[in-house]
This record gives sequence, structure tokens and C-alpha cells, in this order.
Amino acid sequence: MSLRAFATNPLGGFTPASSSTSPQSRTSSQSPAPSSLPQALKELLENAIDTKSREVGVRISSPSPGAPAVQLEVLDLGGGMDVERSVQAFSSTKAAQEDSTTAGRFGIGLTLAILHAYLATERSARIVTKLAGSRARAFEVTPDVGGDRVVCVEVGSGVVPDELAPLHSSGTQVTLHVPAPPPSASASVREYLSRFHLSPSAPVLTVGEVDGSVVRIVPGPTPVRGLELYLGKKLRPEQVAFASASARRNGTRAVNENKVAVEVSVCVDNDEEDEDEGEGADDDSSVASSVASSTASSAASSAAAPNTSAQLHLVRIVNDGPMLDGPETPACAIAKLLPTLRCWKRFGLLVSGSAADDAYLPPHLPAFAVADADAGLAAPKTGTHKAIGAGRGYLPIGVRIKRLLVVVRVRASQSALGMPTLSKSRLPEGNEKIEDGLERALMDCLVELAGKNEGMLLTRRQVKEKRRDERDVEAAGDAVAAVFRNSLDGLFRQRKNY
Repeated sequence: MSLRAFATNPLGGFTPASSSTSPQSRTSSQSPAPSSLPQALKELLENAIDTKSREVGVRISSPSPGAPAVQLEVLDLGGGMDVERSVQAFSSTKAAQEDSTTAGRFGIGLTLAILHAYLATERSARIVTKLAGSRARAFEVTPDVGGDRVVCVEVGSGVVPDELAPLHSSGTQVTLHVPAPPPSASASVREYLSRFHLSPSAPVLTVGEVDGSVVRIVPGPTPVRGLELYLGKKLRPEQVAFASASARRNGTRAVNENKVAVEVSVCVDNDEEDEDEGEGADDDSSVASSVASSTASSAASSAAAPNTSAQLHLVRIVNDGPMLDGPETPACAIAKLLPTLRCWKRFGLLVSGSAADDAYLPPHLPAFAVADADAGLAAPKTGTHKAIGAGRGYLPIGVRIKRLLVVVRVRASQSALGMPTLSKSRLPEGNEKIEDGLERALMDCLVELAGKNEGMLLTRRQVKEKRRDERDVEAAGDAVAAVFRNSLDGLFRQRKNY
């Protein structure tokens, strides 16, 4: 029953193919099968991360230009895999590891990836695995939707092919065939892979792309370096702030008993012109360069807009794996909570909109608008920002800040995260530890940025003073108006008596 439900419902972030049961039966008038490449890649990468492999290989290849399907291969050097058990729905070897930080434990992701790849291309999956001290074993995995089971057949002699030479000790390679993605999906995949720069403890990715190029994605050892690799540009120290917060203690008992911590990095991009994109990235980091150019394009598209708002983009990472953005993103607890946090108003800012407002075009990130909470609360022309812009009054936020990138990384055990939605692209709401940690870590980042950049953000004291001044001005105006009204009333009474 589970496979039939998976095949006809948009579960796990996968979109079911058209009603036709095979690619050959579709007519030219029907829309092609939706590309499952981004979601399939995410599922396979999360499984590779869970093996604690420090090196992960990704290869996306096509038999010929314009072919309807591409081959996706993900190779890890972990401890190997119980293939016959792991490919079945709701069966996972990770289920007993309640205190671990593995991405999966419900036995859903791999089964969905294999199922939707088969429904779209009618090509079976191939899994080669090797346990330490044993021979390599190769399996052909085919979903049988009618029989509600996954057929797993061992094939080959067990000799490790040349391309799997890294499996000299142990590891696993999973190969799927998925519909060739459109250009927009390909760009989304490249940007998603680049997010691994932002996770210091993530594995090193070696990515072979369809055009034959090979890119190594190395996690940044520090938050600043990770942002530089992700954006493909050098950053000044005053542009970046980082903070980490664990759950508070309740008296003498640790509320953080489930090992929940939230790390936040905030990057302010208020340069008049972007620096050389290649400075912050490695020579072979074309992925990071692509992100930088996409970000610059996004900024250029809004350059003609008034300077009364700035852009805010959000990247979400759970443990070592970046979350994939999609239709479920607006329902994620982090995406819903971010614009409502009290710390924004403490610095005179107002964050509006939601992740649903973004069309997921490059740079494929949930987008929000940041404005001054009140027109009278804009920062004065002081410090290094005094020379920017002309005219009298206060600098608008579109000049002071322009663009914000907020990276939220949640580190938590499985038992702390609870049962996720089947889409796995959002965190459930109501987790007080995550919400409290996000509020405090972001507050610390804004305090750090305010201290590094005079005039960029108002301090809490300045916000109070300006609001007090506004109240005083309003009260003075009311008092003057009352005196004027009383004078007029007195004048009318004198004339009447006269």
C-alpha cells in the first residue's frame, strides 16, 4: 500500500509523473515528466552524510546532448549498506540511533528516490556496496508498485569496477536515472550543492557535471570563509557576524537535554560594486561563482526600485545537510519565525513577506523585504556611511544595508527534531529550543553588526530615544494646538459678551 500511495501523491518533495505509466506512452502534447534530480540528489547526499564519510562523490552524466534522462551517481566511503533492507519503505538501519544527528531514520527518502526515478524513466536503480572485510556486492533495485514491494536482485560477480576504486575498504554507490532537468533546475542543483560550503563539518564533495567539468566543494573552516566560498567573493570582517546559542537552562536542570543548538551567520552586502568574484573562491569553484553571479543579477534587478527596503535571503541547514527549498519551505518553522522575531524591531527594522513570495529563480533562496520600522527611525548619516547618498535627512535602508544573507544551522539529535513531514523540506513548528536559540543567536549577530558598523543599525537605546523624541514632539504639538484652541475660544467668548 505504501508504494502505491508514494507513486500517486506528492510526498517527500517528489512530484508524481503524469498519469501515463511509462515515458514511452506519453504523447508530444503532454508535458514531460517533472525532474526529480534536485530532490533525489538531496536524499542520496543525506544518506551519504549519515555514513560519516569525509569524502562524497557526485556525478551527473548524460549519454548524449539533449537526452531525455541523466544518470545520477552518489558515492560515499562509509561503512557500507544493508541494501535489501534499506530500499524497502519504512525500513532503515538508522532507526535505533535516537541520539544521533542523522538526517534520516524513517526509511522514506531512498525508497521515494528509487520509485520516482523508475516511474519517470523505467530504469532500475543500481547499488554497489562493500562492508569492511567482505567482498563488494552489486544489486539491481526495481519498484513493483502493483505488488507494493521493492525487488532487489544481486547481480555481477562482486568485483569493484575501476570507477569504484575508492571502495577498497568500504562504501556505497547508488545510481539512478532521472529525467533531464531544465536549465532552471540545473541552476538550482548547482546552488544547492554550493551550500555545503556553509557547513564546516560537512564532507568534501567532488562533483562531476554533465558538461564533463569537475568541481570540489570544500566546507569553509570558519563561518566567514564559508560565506566567501559560497558567494565567490572576499568579505570584510565588518560585513559578517556569527553567533551560536543553545537552549536556556531552567533553574538547575538543563533544558538542552536533547542537544539542540542554533548557529546563525549574517552577511551584509552593502558594497557599491561587487569585488572580484574569484578572490574568495578556489580556482575550480565554478559553483560558487555561479551563486555570486546569480546574487549580483538579483541585486541588479532591484536596483531601479526605491531604496526604502533591503533584501533578505535565508539558507537553512540541519546538522550537516542543507535543506532544499521548494513549495513546503514557507511552512518551515524557521522561514515562518524569522520575520516575526522581536530582535528586528529592537534595531528599528521591520521584516515582511514570506518565503512564498520568492519564485525560486536564482539564487533559489527564500526572500524577505527589510524596511525601517518607522520612517523616522532610519539611521543618521554618521561614520563611514555619511558619504553615501546625497540630500538631507536619514539614509534609507536600501543604501545602508542593501542585501542580507542569513544562514541558520540547527544542530540537534533526532529525538529533539521529532517526526518530520514527508517532504523533509521544513522543520515542524513549536520547538521552543530551536525558536529560543534562533532569537538569541540572531540578536547577538545584530548586536555585533551594530558595533562594527556605525550608522548601519540603530542601537536599542537609539530606538528608544527616537521614539521618545517622536512622542515628545507629538505631545508638544498637541499642547500648542490646545493653547491655540483655548485662545480662540476665549476670543469668541469676548466678542459674544461684547
